[in-house]
Amino acid sequence: MSDPSAISGNPLQAILAVSAALVSSVELEEVFAAVVEKIGQAMSVWSVGLSSYDPQRDVCVFEAWWCEGGITQEDRDYIGTVADLRERTDLRRILDAPGVSVERIDDPSVPALDRKQMAKWGVKTSVDTALRVGDQVIGMMGMEERRFVREFTDIELDLFHKFCELAAIGIHNAMVFRRQRERGRHLTTMIEIGHALRETDDASLFATVAASSAAALDAPRAIVYEYDAGSDTLTPRGTFQREPVDGFDTTGVADSVEGILEDRSQMTAPTPFIEHVSDPTLSDEAREILDAWSEKTCLNAPITYRGEPLGVLVLSWTEQERRLTDDELTLTVGIAEQAAAAIKNARLRATREAGGATAAPESDA
Repeated sequence: MSDPSAISGNPLQAILAVSAALVSSVELEEVFAAVVEKIGQAMSVWSVGLSSYDPQRDVCVFEAWWCEGGITQEDRDYIGTVADLRERTDLRRILDAPGVSVERIDDPSVPALDRKQMAKWGVKTSVDTALRVGDQVIGMMGMEERRFVREFTDIELDLFHKFCELAAIGIHNAMVFRRQRERGRHLTTMIEIGHALRETDDASLFATVAASSAAALDAPRAIVYEYDAGSDTLTPRGTFQREPVDGFDTTGVADSVEGILEDRSQMTAPTPFIEHVSDPTLSDEAREILDAWSEKTCLNAPITYRGEPLGVLVLSWTEQERRLTDDELTLTVGIAEQAAAAIKNARLRATREAGGATAAPESDA
């Protein structure tokens, strides 16, 4: 838009511009980017930021940023930053507040922590509100003025609130579309992995599980450990690395369960165990391991067959923390279940070939 000030003076035109941006795409990242840009231009502010809210982890994730002065590499690197609301009481207040929150750095009633944050980033005035669809909070939107202390009029604040109501609907629709598409993709992925495991030979089984699971969840690293009950050890049998790192591949080298997992209950847990480097409750030992391999998120999925522990699938992400959706966790469990059936069948075949029991292979179902 060539003249953003003119848009802010015409609320109807501004609302139409934001509405058009919301229906221009169903891709979530594109909706995020369009929303902050159009609102920033319409309100003639220095910057606009948008975060999504994850109620399961009780965190906000910074998703998009627009700035009148242009986007720097530092701004781009900040995208994806996770804020734990147990520590960020300022963000918690915004999500819990029913309307729009306005803070000016020269206002003595603003909490000292908020003024400190504003001074750190050179913010003179900030306006924030939660993004809601019905009673559900899906994120938060904030606009800032860094050039001067700005007094927003009631009309401007009401316009910003209307923009955010529209944005919440558009973002929610894009999220629903993404979930539906991902569920279809996950179903296809499960079918493809099932075919791959049935067609591979036993020697390549673990490598196939590692590569397939890494591809399915876009993980740069994957390890499949096999559990030996006799020695109570875990041995890496298959490894995947998008970019090889010295010392990461220890295929065939057995270690104790405690040497691999922080808690052996992870071997039989009903759901995958996830570690994020930003988690303040993470143990020092776990954090040291993540830091040693430059990993931001690590997922351990138990491989069990009818309650019998057979191994562990470990996926890790190095670029930034990986937020796994419920559907992705369900997909991970499904992959682990297919891997368990394949490993069990491979063990039965090995037993028969060695002249042992003649039990028929288990069904993958």
